[in-house]
Order: sequence, then C-alpha cells, then structure tokens
Amino acid sequence: MYVRVILIMTYKKYPFINTTNVTTLPHSLNSIFRSTGEGMSGMASAVKKSEYEQFAKSVTAVATSVQGLVESTAQAAYLVAVSDETSVAGRPGLVDQAGFARAAAAIDMACRALSDPASDQHQVLSAATVIAKHTSALCNACRVASGRSGQAAAKRTFVQAAKDVANCTASLVKEIKALDADYGEANRARCAAATGPLQDAVRSLCQFADSPEFASVPAKISPQARQNQEPILECGRNIISGSCAMLEAARALALSPQERQQWQQLAAHSKTVSDSIKSLVANIREKAPGQRECSAAIETLSRLLRELDQAAIQAVGQELQPRKANSLQGDHSNTNTSVLASTYILSTKAEGTEDSLFLS
Repeated sequence: MYVRVILIMTYKKYPFINTTNVTTLPHSLNSIFRSTGEGMSGMASAVKKSEYEQFAKSVTAVATSVQGLVESTAQAAYLVAVSDETSVAGRPGLVDQAGFARAAAAIDMACRALSDPASDQHQVLSAATVIAKHTSALCNACRVASGRSGQAAAKRTFVQAAKDVANCTASLVKEIKALDADYGEANRARCAAATGPLQDAVRSLCQFADSPEFASVPAKISPQARQNQEPILECGRNIISGSCAMLEAARALALSPQERQQWQQLAAHSKTVSDSIKSLVANIREKAPGQRECSAAIETLSRLLRELDQAAIQAVGQELQPRKANSLQGDHSNTNTSVLASTYILSTKAEGTEDSLFLS
C-alpha cells in the first residue's frame, strides 16, 4: 500500500521518471544500500560514544537513504509492469499541457503586478523577469511542438501563436522600460494596457494546446503485470516497516544504551532492512524488461546448437539425410530473417519502455 501510494505521487509529480532503464536501478540501489549501512553503523557508534548530535545526523542519513530506496522501488515496479507484453504502452503528448498552464498562471500573476498602481520598482522588474522567462519557454515549446506535429494546420497554429506571444511580449517590454524610467501615471496606464494583449495571446495558446489530441496517453498496466510488480512492492513494504522498527529501536537504545535487549532488537531490525534490500535488487534483476525474451532466445539457440552438433556427427558417419523442405539459400534467408525479427522485437520493447513512462 505504501509503495503504491508513493508510486502514484512520484509519477504525478514526475510524468517522465529519470531512470528510464530498469537495468541501471540495481546499481543505484547498491549505492543507496551502502549509504544506508553507513547510517546504521553511525547510529550504533554514536550511541556507544553518547554522541547524540552525530546520532541525529546518522538517523537523518538513514531516513534519506530509505526515501531513495522507496522511490527506486516505485520506479522499478512501474517499469517492470509497463514493459510487460500484456500491458499497453503509453504515448507522450505533443506538449506539456501542465507546463503550459503553470506558465500561463505565472504570466497572469506578473501582469497583475504590472497593472497594480502600487507596485514599486522591484516588483515591476521582478514581474518583467517572470514574463520574459515564461514567454520564452512557451515560444520554445511551440517551436518544438510545431516540429513534432504531423498536422499542417497544427504546425501553422503553433508558429502563429508563438509569434503572437513574442510580439505582445516585445510591446510590453517596451512599455516596462518606459515605466522604469518614469513611474508616472501615464506610463503605468500604458504598461497596464500592454498586459492585456499578452494575456489574451497566452490564453489563446493554452486553449489550443489543451486540446485532447495533444495530451499524453497513459500506459495501461494489465492484471498480469500487476502480479509481476508484487514481489518488488513487497520488498518495498518490508523496507519501510523494517526501517520504522529499526529507528524505533535506535531511539529506545539512545535512551538506555546499556540495555542488551535494545542492542539485539536494533541488530535484528537492521538485518531485516538489509535482507529486504538484497531481495529487492535480486527481484529487479530477475524481472527486468527483456529477461523473458532473452531466456527464450538463449533456449532456442541452445536447441539449434544441439541440432547442429548432431548433424555434424551424422555427417562424419555418412548418416546425414538430405532435407528436401528447403535449400541452403532458403535456410540462410530464414536465419537472417529470424535474427532481424528477434533484434527488432527486443529493440521495440526497449523503446516502448522508455516511451511509456506514464502513470497508469
């Protein structure tokens, strides 16, 4: 339950996670494992020496490491599920609709600050900086969207929208410069009036970009894929519960460092956390995308190698029977086709894993 909640929170905040290759996760987990072990050792050492400030630092280090472990667990569970052959891959959107909305909100707030007669020089310049930053980002996003879109009408609309935003921004910047030179009522009125066209242009752009055809399509994780997630999620749950118990034992030990039972409990809970991390790494390696396909390919190649060895033995003994089903050229063509097909399937699954990193 805990890991599923963190999984949802992680992908709502980060639609594209940083770790796009599940095979790199065991290496990062090993690094976190080492830092967790150092933190646990630091807690025990600090208690022995009654160094409570160092004890607090070690507890913080362990908590940070556990957080990293849980986030990596969520990433691994999602990647394993979304790369399953029974799941439906997601599709990235043409534009970041949430990013457009955030930029529009920031520009609108800055325009209100420029329209406020009570705004001082610092507020005006700060608003100008915000507008320049976000309008530039919107124009760049429009350029990228225009290049990626396959529809001529959408290409033209994105280009024109970017021009409108850029022109309105240039006009507003001109009025801001005049206002910065003289904060008179006339300059304030012209500056406030110049914010209107920019707000309209940004609003029009966001309305167009918010079209469902430009939205991302989330991946659909199948029931079978969710079952494949379960061992990884179970490891995550064990890490969380074990870490909580370990920190509770460490707190009790700090209050009574002479109690032998407290030391035993700390050691037992620390071992639970360590074993859970090791199990997590093993499960990720076992269920990494492409493992099943690679195993099947190895099995097929091994079978063909045995057949080839048997044919060689028969040829030496003059017992090899000719095959009439195909010629040497046909067998060669079939072999090339099979190799190319296998390579294509594996590469497609790898690309699908990267392109479908969306919350289901």
